[in-house]
Amino acid sequence: MILSQQDTDSLNSVSSALNVDPQWLYNVINAESAWNPLAVSSMPTNQYRLSKGLDTVPEYARGLIQFIDPTAQSLGFKDSQDLIDQYPDISSQLLGPVYAYFAKQTPFTDENDFYLSVFYPAGRGKPLDTVLPDSVRASNPNIVTLQDYINNVKKNFVQEVIQTASQAVETIKSNPLIIIGFIAIIGFVILKNYKKV
Repeated sequence: MILSQQDTDSLNSVSSALNVDPQWLYNVINAESAWNPLAVSSMPTNQYRLSKGLDTVPEYARGLIQFIDPTAQSLGFKDSQDLIDQYPDISSQLLGPVYAYFAKQTPFTDENDFYLSVFYPAGRGKPLDTVLPDSVRASNPNIVTLQDYINNVKKNFVQEVIQTASQAVETIKSNPLIIIGFIAIIGFVILKNYKKV
């Protein structure tokens, strides 16, 4: 996802205030919502309780970091829908509830600790091979351990880099002027180095 300048400035501002690498914040948001501030989880967050007949109404995570209702309520909202209604765009959500959430979670010991503060705060400081509770796995079927979540965040980043590189190659292939310019630069470098020999 290529962010607007305003969104990039907001990302950098929040990262600086939290004293974390902006790439960490970028990565976790990319994995959680693909930078869609109105994203809604595909699986209910209370899937386990629904399957056991303990709940009858599905609840969903929403927003850039997939706020669940209790988390949104702890930040002063009625629920996660109220949060995204009040902060419907990337910059406002970053500077508002995303920052407020992470500020409550500081300090972060490392990148993994930062990622886990979003997905499963109770897992912070635990070995990465720790198996998640059934209630967490029911809503996240492909994530069994803490390491699985970390791998998911990092995999999404690698996939985005590959996609961006592929788009750049397609742009270059479809624009002959870029190809001619690239060949000219290579030719210049070769001639310059040839003259030195």
